Amino acid sequence: MRDATSYNIPAIVMHWLVALLIAATFPIAWIMVDMQDDSPEQLSLFSLHITIGVSVLMLAIARLVNRALRGVPAAPADTPAIVNKLTSLVHFALYALLFIVPMSGWVMSSAGGHDVSWLGLFTLPSIVVADDSLHHTMEGVHETVANVLLGLIALHTAAALKHHFIQRDGVLARMLPFLRK
Repeated sequence: MRDATSYNIPAIVMHWLVALLIAATFPIAWIMVDMQDDSPEQLSLFSLHITIGVSVLMLAIARLVNRALRGVPAAPADTPAIVNKLTSLVHFALYALLFIVPMSGWVMSSAGGHDVSWLGLFTLPSIVVADDSLHHTMEGVHETVANVLLGLIALHTAAALKHHFIQRDGVLARMLPFLRK
């Protein structure tokens, strides 16, 4: 039975794997959009970016299933109710964006007539017909929601560091077990 103050190992592994994938995909995106259109290098980076996006989407599904089955640790007892509500709101938004960002990329790719493949092992079906106008719109949507995700990740990270270095309440240790005393 797991300790009520910690996340289970699958939750921890998936959290950090998603964090690493997202940390990798932003620089890839920034580089690939500035490359010569349809160059082999750009197409390789697009393929990698798409694979990462599909991986994040699959992991988001697995994380939600794990969360539903195993729950999450309670907040420290002295946490004000408003902080608990804000924390829940930020976590909800983070989870939502782990779906919205890859899904918007999938719609964008489909609208652009491009396959969404995962490591070349399988290709997701197109979810819309090719449409240049929709493709262009979804480029903006995808970039915007990705930037919102980046901002929320910064807020989430700042809160975790505040818990660790200022409040010293062990909250960060729930995702980094080696920090436990």
